[in-house]
Amino acid sequence: MKTRLLSTIICVLIAAGLNAQTVPTPDHVVVLVMENHGYSEIIGTNTGAPYINSLAVDSFAALFTNSLAITHPSQPNYLYLFSGASQGVLGDLTPASFQLPFTTANLGAELISAGRTFKGFSEDLPSVGFTGDTYNNYARKHAPWVNWQGNTAANHISASLALPFDSFPTNYNNLPTLCWVIPNLNDDMHNGTIAQGDAWVQAHMDSYIQWAKTHNSLLILTYDEDENSTGNSTPITTIFIGQMVKMGQYTEQIDHNRVLRTMEDMYGLGHAGASSTPAPITECWVYKPVSKLGATPLTICQGQAITVTDSSANSPTSWVWSFPGGTPPSAVGQHPPFINYNGPGTFNITLVTNNHMGYDTVVKTAYITVNPSPSISLTNDSVFICRGQTATLTSNGAASYTWLPGNSIISNTGNTLTANPSTNSTYRVTGSTNGCHGDTVSAYVLINPPSTYTINTSICSGSSYAFKGQNISVAGSYVDTLTAANTCDSIVTLNLGVNQSLSSSTSVGICTGDSYSFNGQTLSNAGTYTDTVQAIGGCDSVVSLMLTVNSLPVISWGNGADTVYSNGNAVPLTGASPAGGTFSGAGVFANAFYPDSVGPGSYTITYSYTDGNNCMASATKTYVVIVAGIGAVAEAELALYPNPAQNQLTVKCGQFDITGAQPVVFDVMGRVVSAPITKRSDGLLIDAHLLAGGTYCIKIQTNDHQLIGRFVKGE
Repeated sequence: MKTRLLSTIICVLIAAGLNAQTVPTPDHVVVLVMENHGYSEIIGTNTGAPYINSLAVDSFAALFTNSLAITHPSQPNYLYLFSGASQGVLGDLTPASFQLPFTTANLGAELISAGRTFKGFSEDLPSVGFTGDTYNNYARKHAPWVNWQGNTAANHISASLALPFDSFPTNYNNLPTLCWVIPNLNDDMHNGTIAQGDAWVQAHMDSYIQWAKTHNSLLILTYDEDENSTGNSTPITTIFIGQMVKMGQYTEQIDHNRVLRTMEDMYGLGHAGASSTPAPITECWVYKPVSKLGATPLTICQGQAITVTDSSANSPTSWVWSFPGGTPPSAVGQHPPFINYNGPGTFNITLVTNNHMGYDTVVKTAYITVNPSPSISLTNDSVFICRGQTATLTSNGAASYTWLPGNSIISNTGNTLTANPSTNSTYRVTGSTNGCHGDTVSAYVLINPPSTYTINTSICSGSSYAFKGQNISVAGSYVDTLTAANTCDSIVTLNLGVNQSLSSSTSVGICTGDSYSFNGQTLSNAGTYTDTVQAIGGCDSVVSLMLTVNSLPVISWGNGADTVYSNGNAVPLTGASPAGGTFSGAGVFANAFYPDSVGPGSYTITYSYTDGNNCMASATKTYVVIVAGIGAVAEAELALYPNPAQNQLTVKCGQFDITGAQPVVFDVMGRVVSAPITKRSDGLLIDAHLLAGGTYCIKIQTNDHQLIGRFVKGE
């Protein structure tokens, strides 16, 4: 799932990739011009401009500490910022009628000519396209585009583009490509206070500023001049803030012409007036990253790994890697792990980098070459030879071969090895192709042992056996070595026995009931028996057997069955004779019966005794284990008969009064069983015919006693 997600991310990032450029192209630029205060009057603590100071240190803001006006007073500076020239205007009075309308190049006309859009928003402007000098706190001298209205030739600005600030859109997607915002004379700090202007900027521009930081847009806040300076020696406050801005303070000298040049270059426009001379401002931008990567080595063998490095430009903040055919197949972060390739081929590597300005993708096609490891094999992995012969092994699958040291090698040239070992030997070879080594494989040269044959035979005393051209009459082992063409030696061994005519007798004792096999018979009676055995060669042997039948020992060990409790102590097993035998059965350990080790039930214990003739006999006894807690308190007071019972069981209770008692019948597991019980004056009558065969208990609880009795239900 993780691999699939990363692949999806890579595809999306590739589709969204953009090329890096020197000056960014914002979707929207808002130029806000304030009035007549130098840098030191605005930037710093206790200046009365806390909001503007907060913009100066915003993580998306560039503060220019050496930004200069071009001239004095205000109006020429506005004209420079809009058109790269003062257009011959030296003061703040409206240009003479013979000068108007201007026809020179200007920022607004350049944008419109390039298919972009421009508007100017002025606070207190009474109507669209108004050309009067003042209205309330509106001043025409601060709205330079009005001077190009009415021009029907090139570079004209339509009156419809001069708008009251009330028309500034609240949906910032509807903003033109670039617009100017001019507060009125009170709110631009010309007549009003610094604090008043600072509050106006926060109230009317903060929403756009926050939006711009995530929508590829920009605010340029600057001042026309320092009112106290007659030239351009005193810095003014200029702040760029937006998504593409690199946070920091910049000491390079800029002026209105450089700011104009920068805006023109953002959209590939011409250069109005003096803006053609200075370079654009380039230090303060966060550019879309440019993805670059490297890897080493570029050629490997399968099963090896490469190291991948990132050398991307423009400070990416995230990295997504794709390694098809590699392990892992993908990774995130600037420093991916080692990438292992287990299969041969040529493989791509893709890197997608990202920062908040965009994405860039680089694909290195067929970048990594993975050569296969050769598969080494031997024509024969097992060769059989006779001792003294030579063996030839041939390997395949590689361009070159290396034979490892081995036993009795005659030669090992190329893919062939020749050896003449005298014992079983192992030989190993490996190979390589394109610098990639294959596995080491082994072959075995096995020395065939001589063929061996054995003849086991016997003769009678006085006769002989022909072997190796001799007649042999003495018992023993004889060896002959035979050599055949193209085969290994054969060795024949004769084991010769010489039989004598023998007579022998033996005595055997068995126990009563056992038998003994002799001469093809099964014997169980005492007596003497003989057998005549004829061996190969006709040598007879007579064997006599004296068979004794020993009686079994007589075993005695009590009678009947004993009853014990499941949680009772060990019951010693005694009273068996003759002494010296062994007890066996479930729950028996070291001549004692442990009822708690077997639980409720009936158990047969066997006593076995073996006498001096190794004859064995045994006797058994039954122990009934019942559930603890139902033992008799006054068991001896009850009389039960007949016991065992078949249909009815009579219970006599002696002197005990059982009038209010509730009799209950249990099996040996302590479970209550169903049996009809009838009370009588002197006891009970139990209907037992429905009970299964086995041992049962009856419990009678009186006020003072608990009476317990046991009986057996016959099968």
